[in-house]
Amino acid sequence: MASRPPAMPGKSRPNNSISVIKNTHRVYDGSQRSGPGATTKRKKYGTGRYAGIELEPQPSDSAQDPLNWAQWKKELFFLSICMAGSIVGVFKTLFVSVNGVLATQFSVSYTAAAAFTGVPILAAALSGFGATFLAQMWGKRSIYLVSALLMLGASLVNMNIEQNYAAFMVTRILQGLGWGTFETLLTVSIRDIFFVHERNLRMNLYSLVVIASFWGAPILGGFISQSKGGFSDQIMYLNLGQTVSILLLILATPETSFDRPSPSSISTTSSHSRSQTSTSITTTVSTNALPTTSPSKRYLKSLHPMPYIQIFDKAEAINAIKALIAPSTILILLLTMPLVATSVAVAQSLALLFSGNPIFLFPTGLGYLFVIPAVLAVLGYTFIWLVSRHAEQPSSSSSSSSSSQVQFSLSHALSFAGAGIMIGITGLLSFGIYAASNIVSEAIDLGGEIYLTTPGADISLSVVSLLFGMLVAGATMLEFAGVGYISSQVPDSSPSSTALPLAYQTLQNIFIGGFILAMPSWIGDGSELRNTVLAITIVQILLGGTVAAIYWVKRESIVAVDARLLGLDGKKAPYSKDLKRWDTQNSFMEDA
Repeated sequence: MASRPPAMPGKSRPNNSISVIKNTHRVYDGSQRSGPGATTKRKKYGTGRYAGIELEPQPSDSAQDPLNWAQWKKELFFLSICMAGSIVGVFKTLFVSVNGVLATQFSVSYTAAAAFTGVPILAAALSGFGATFLAQMWGKRSIYLVSALLMLGASLVNMNIEQNYAAFMVTRILQGLGWGTFETLLTVSIRDIFFVHERNLRMNLYSLVVIASFWGAPILGGFISQSKGGFSDQIMYLNLGQTVSILLLILATPETSFDRPSPSSISTTSSHSRSQTSTSITTTVSTNALPTTSPSKRYLKSLHPMPYIQIFDKAEAINAIKALIAPSTILILLLTMPLVATSVAVAQSLALLFSGNPIFLFPTGLGYLFVIPAVLAVLGYTFIWLVSRHAEQPSSSSSSSSSSQVQFSLSHALSFAGAGIMIGITGLLSFGIYAASNIVSEAIDLGGEIYLTTPGADISLSVVSLLFGMLVAGATMLEFAGVGYISSQVPDSSPSSTALPLAYQTLQNIFIGGFILAMPSWIGDGSELRNTVLAITIVQILLGGTVAAIYWVKRESIVAVDARLLGLDGKKAPYSKDLKRWDTQNSFMEDA
């Protein structure tokens, strides 16, 4: 993290002034400085059930520090960002049940209709990546407000366009540019206001909300789109939800960026001294730093649309770009991309398979196909989350701060990924074979006479939903493993702690958008569905096995290259002890 420039000798700044610093995620409020009247304090520790746990990050003594917010303020903030995240999930699957209707209404191909989702996701990948640079200068709150208003404005126009394909696409791209910033910054905001030992629960609850909204939205959306107003009614109800979300962003989402002392300035205390001293940190704290205004005035002041402006930090921006080519980013992407992208692309192509001859499903029926996938996605994520909490051991690197932080080791990540791949490809293959056999006529030779089967007569939509649900659940578990592991590769105290997850998410969205655009061409009218799912299955197995083998043999080298790219030489990843190779001494398998 870029350090704050020292004050010039003989000069002092007025208390509570705003200083411009070079930092990605935090802003210095001038409440902590050295000089006459300063006091030195020791580390701070948790209370209650977390008593004795060293707080990480160490909070300052400033009331403006998000880590020091009242609990009700944190919970209200968390509710607001969960609402925003759910709205984003709905935006991305908004037209799943009506893609066939859109193709007919705009007189375009199904691929062109699917582009109403694929192209905005590509736009979201770019805007999400760029949002981290803008947040560094202007904070997250201002970006949230602008993005939410952009999404709402585009939706209001969107719901009134009936025939103009280009105009409809432009509004969807604007929506994608808006939701991309939320995808990137919301999880960073969670990190800003909660301590490390509190984040696991919050991050996973937030993820469950997003998963439920993403896969569950088509159920209600298909039902609403069957009404007199068609899919425009679906957009209208989404706009109402977006309006509520904007109100929460305005009233309950203050800026979370804040600059506090680096961990290197914190001293260590013994357990004996810890019990005899009040919880505090080793830094110079001005005795005049205590707030002089009322809590209500401070809260209203924190709701300023643009609380601060910072200097652009080139070093951290370069690290974010370097993370795109980091070995861990590329390898985890290769591990998860085929199955995750396929699950979303197949969802966007369900109307192509089942809304026409011979099934003729209406939007309501297409929406009902998502009941089992939505349930299995939530259950699959919850199951692997709970298993990971019991499977992993707390870090032993620190007797305090890390004692409640769950490790995500490579061995368990690969185990979870393997389970997800097995479930996912089973669902994918079964779905492809079953669906193809029921929507495509087949010639049968009976004693020299050729008969054509009647497709669709024996299809069970419950079976279709179940098999598709297995694909979705497997992809969800696989992504949990990938994101969980890559998020643990950079020390939490590093300014680049979010660089690898951001790079992974950006590239993943690019592939998802590409798969959505390509899937209708791959499967055609369903005649190529078998070949498509078989090819994707083979690719997933080959890539999964290759990535696992590379990590098994070259893990330390991969971690070292990641560290060099991100400027972390000498800083060990928190969970780097893992996957010891078997002893090949005195055997025919000797290390080179």
